[in-house]
Amino acid sequence: LNGGQFADVTPADWDLIRPYLEENEKLFGISVERLLMVDGLTRTPGDIYRKIRPQRVAAFEREDSGLTEWEGHPREEQLLLAARRRRSSRADGQTGTALPEFGGEEEDYVPPIWRV
Repeated sequence: LNGGQFADVTPADWDLIRPYLEENEKLFGISVERLLMVDGLTRTPGDIYRKIRPQRVAAFEREDSGLTEWEGHPREEQLLLAARRRRSSRADGQTGTALPEFGGEEEDYVPPIWRV
């Protein structure tokens, strides 16, 4: 499974894949009922099939939904804000010496996660 784990097929899973199976039935002639038949008996999708999903790793589990892109570190956040302020001041026509704020050592700071 290469890091995956087996899970039961739920009704929601079946609702998701059934339209694709019905399309395949039209294209290839394999009926959905035939896919649910074992030893001449029609079974439920959960009795026949199982799905594979990524295995949960404790190191990657979070309290939040996992949708946060980047939480960053305080120093990097300060560097980003300083770079934004410098770009904004240049766009407003202000020139001259670097602003005396944290992170003034880099002209256009880019966090390591975005660097190529």
